[in-house]
Amino acid sequence: MFKSFIIVIITFSHISSFSQEKNYSKVDSTVMDDYQFCIQYFNKIPSQNIRIKKKKQLIPLTTTPSIWNLFKKKENWTYRINISSKTIERFTPILYDNLSIDGRIGVLAHELSHVHDFQTSKKSYLIKVFFSHVSSKKMDAFEYNTDLICIKQGMGNYLYAWSTDVKESLDIEQWEGKNTFNTDSTRERYMRPETICKYINQMNNIYNHTKTPCSN
Repeated sequence: MFKSFIIVIITFSHISSFSQEKNYSKVDSTVMDDYQFCIQYFNKIPSQNIRIKKKKQLIPLTTTPSIWNLFKKKENWTYRINISSKTIERFTPILYDNLSIDGRIGVLAHELSHVHDFQTSKKSYLIKVFFSHVSSKKMDAFEYNTDLICIKQGMGNYLYAWSTDVKESLDIEQWEGKNTFNTDSTRERYMRPETICKYINQMNNIYNHTKTPCSN
């Protein structure tokens, strides 16, 4: 059992999707205002341990926890959020810098919801999520739950803006990541605008004093 665990750890350390431990307190200056606004809604995550960097990549935004989190106390866990600065032509309309202001905040809030999810879970959850990538159904549930976390944190209006930006900019029903144009339309990995509204309308304790794009 111990030997198997060590093999898993060694494998993790060589997977590029998990970030290396360095300079996590740095946030790209062009994202700083949006980040400072969003982080107010997430009081359970180590804001000083998050690094946000712009780089060329296919997906508009990705969040990765450090593999070294498995050996650290929760307060020292570190994360990297990468924001795409260049992608394929089809996804260019939904690059961070091309979104509406509320849409930018919404997609960043989704990524911070990933951090919240990891930060409030056990270490074993990191491993569970890693292996969930082999299952489309498990990843559907993972991302859908992340959107739900985002709404529960009070960021539903902004998540709605992000979902709407994507729908209108790409002329699609819903965003499914890199598989957006080759997926089952009955699936819902990321919430559609109407689904986001459904949850917002159910959470009167959070949104009853806030103007929302949704109507009961």
